[in-house]
Amino acid sequence: ILLFLGAFIFVAKANSQLVINEYSCANASINDNFGDTPDWIEIYNNGATPVNLSGFYLSDRLTNPLKWQMPNVNLNADQRILIYASNRNIITGPYHSNFKLTQSQGNDQILISDASANILDLVNIEPAQLNHSRGRLTDGAATWGLFTTPTPNTANVGGLTGYATTPLMSLSPG
Repeated sequence: ILLFLGAFIFVAKANSQLVINEYSCANASINDNFGDTPDWIEIYNNGATPVNLSGFYLSDRLTNPLKWQMPNVNLNADQRILIYASNRNIITGPYHSNFKLTQSQGNDQILISDASANILDLVNIEPAQLNHSRGRLTDGAATWGLFTTPTPNTANVGGLTGYATTPLMSLSPG
């Protein structure tokens, strides 16, 4: 059963043209329409045709993939949409999901699903420093990285592969 479910999720993800392109769980500088600095998620249409988002859902829990229905908006090919993860549940722009993001060391994720709860894209949230974001190194690419200057609603450029590792000292102290 697990093999079938894993293959099904893989096939659904491989055929999806909507992807989670970038997210921030450490926003302190990008203001929403309320003057707050909530976390945010950027969705990108990686396909060649427009997609109406109203048939898709965004969630922060694999156990509840239909948590927030996306707005009735057409997303053209190579276009992005920014969704604030503010728990305000607003589906007229600017858009606000009905959940917030956390960057604990647990199993937190961001996912896109269709109306049948098929997972189309899934990202495990990784911690980031204040005002940094995580995203695909180029729009829609498979490789993820870190942005010390986030790029919400614009092309992903200037990303790093990650933070430097903690140095190990070769000499004992003293």
